[in-house]
Formats: sequence, structure tokens, C-alpha cells
Amino acid sequence: MSINTLNVGIIATEHSGDLLGHALLTEIRKISNVAIYGIGLEKLASLGLSSPNVETHYLNVMGIIDPIRNLSKILTIRKKVIDFLLSNQIDIFIGIDAPDFNMGIHKIMHSKGIRTIQLVSPSVWAWRQNRIKKIKKYIDCTLCLFPFEKQFYDASNTQAIFVGHPFSNIEDFYQQEKSDEFIALLPGSRESELVNIFPIMLEFAKKISAKDSSKHFLIPAASVKQKNFIIDLCNKALIKFTCDVDSMRDFLVKSNIAVVTSGTATLEAACYGSSPIICYKTSRLNYAILSRLNKAPFIGLPNLILNKLAFPELIQDNLTAEKILESYHKLSFDQQKKESLTQLKSAIKGEGFSKAASYIISSK
Repeated sequence: MSINTLNVGIIATEHSGDLLGHALLTEIRKISNVAIYGIGLEKLASLGLSSPNVETHYLNVMGIIDPIRNLSKILTIRKKVIDFLLSNQIDIFIGIDAPDFNMGIHKIMHSKGIRTIQLVSPSVWAWRQNRIKKIKKYIDCTLCLFPFEKQFYDASNTQAIFVGHPFSNIEDFYQQEKSDEFIALLPGSRESELVNIFPIMLEFAKKISAKDSSKHFLIPAASVKQKNFIIDLCNKALIKFTCDVDSMRDFLVKSNIAVVTSGTATLEAACYGSSPIICYKTSRLNYAILSRLNKAPFIGLPNLILNKLAFPELIQDNLTAEKILESYHKLSFDQQKKESLTQLKSAIKGEGFSKAASYIISSK
């Protein structure tokens, strides 16, 4: 480390991880000069991120089968990233998403005496719980977004800080009156999600529009390419819709209910006051394996945080247009949903990224 600059290595392969990494590094920069090396998206790039020349889309494959199919490419990318980080003499490594990919980097960095931090806990509390042994051995501290994660780490006597989630700072839009005209559809950013889940969402849109032609569907897209794909399908479906890039916030603020692919977007929808109908579907082989490994009572983050089925979950064969329509009508008349949204925002307030930044600087 130079006298005035902290060299930080960081890996964030998804939009949500990029935002979280930006939030943490912004706090670190308040108390130290920082040079940033690794993988990120637009937010981290705005902080001056320097990146190796690798194909990062291979790091976003999900489930069990696709990572195995792409294992050779993933391992090659990891080797290049490790060499890049070591050549830039990083002082601290922060892994965010892609937990299995990052664990190999944590192991190497830890062996070199480099401080290792994991921002966003792997879902070790839900499945493959034996991973806590590697976390305890190779990661100096995990920064947890949710209270149930911190409780799991405490029970395992593993270093962790409950920083909370930035969504806790979102204005309380759920207190505002919204029009029932708008329904948000959040299919996710991955190609597999568009293939497996969005057509079912679209069938729901067609069914409810046939009964109520005033319904207008708001669909945020993760990229221009995805936007064009969605627009083509929606035009063929003959529904009223608006689709745009970087429109998640505006669309959720307008809608009372959102049909959402399972993931961080379910929590974001709830925090913007749009009650989520949580959807999950993968290949039959992936589901057969993952369903046996999963030990969590729910799949949706809002339900996990509240420790109750506050919002509908439609999983695998139960995810149909008819079931979404049924869930929509039930949620429309749910008198408890505002209370659940209020409880959710309160539950994800943690000690903040400023405490995490102080810990990282003091322990470097």
C-alpha cells in the first residue's frame, strides 16, 4: 500500500452488486484515498475502476448445470483476475456477488496476507451450509445485508457485521395512493429468466387485460437489447405497456403490485411500496437438485426477512398465468400488506456502510 492510497480489489458482476460496491467504496473514500481494481459495472466504473480484459458474462450463469458447462471458461477468468489483482498489489479484496467464483479469490488473497471482505453473504443459511467452514477460514469479515444472516454467522462464531440494506433508505412510497391501472412486470436481467419466466408473466398480462382493458404494464429492462426483445413480445401480445431501460424506480413507484422474478428485485419492489408476487422457475434438472439442497422456508427475500409468507411465492410448476392472476386478486384485497411493507423497511436497517468502512480501514 502506498502512503496515501488504499488499493482495493473488488468483484461485482451484477447490477445490484455494483450498487452495493459503490455505496461501500463511497464511504471508504470519505476516510482514505482509494484505487480500485477488479470487475464491476457502471457505478464502480464511475469511481475509477480499473479492470482486466475478461468476458464477465460467464460469471452470471445460475443453478447447477450451467456453471458446470462453463467451468473451464470460469476458471480461466478467475486465474486472470487473480493475476491482475496481485500485479496491482491490492491491500484488501472485497467480493460481492458470484460467491463460488469469489471464494477461490478469497483463498488466494488470504494466503498472501491480503485482508478479505465479503459484501453480501452467500446463501449459506439456505443451502450448502458446510460452506461456512471455508468462509470462516478464508474471509476475515462478511458484511450482511439482512438480520437473519447475522444471526446465522453469530451461531457459527464467524466474524460478520450487519450493515443493513440501502433499500431501507428509500422514501416511504407505500404511504402514497397509487393507481390500480399500473402493474409492474420485472422479469429479471438474465437470459434464462426471460426465457423461463417472462412468457408466463406475459400470459398473465393478456388474461387480466381481457377482463380489464385499462391495465397498463410497466416493464423495466436491464439493457437496450433486453428492451427490444421485450417490446417485440409485448407488441405481439397486444397489451398496453411501457418498457424502458433504467426505469425500475419510476415504474415501481407507480404500481401497487409487481410480478417479480425471485431475487433482489423482490425486496426493491416492496421497499418502493409495490407488493411483490414472487416468481421462480428454472430447468427441471436444476430444480430437482436445488430443491433438495435448499433448507430455507421461503425463496423471496421479503418473506425471509419477515419470517412469514407475507407475499405470494409461485415456484416451478406452480408458476402459471392463472396462479399469478389469482395471487394478484388476493393481494389487491390484502389489508395487511402495508403493515408488512412497513415492517420490512424497519427490519433491513443495520449499522450502515460507514461502520463497515471504518472496520475495513482500521483492520487493513
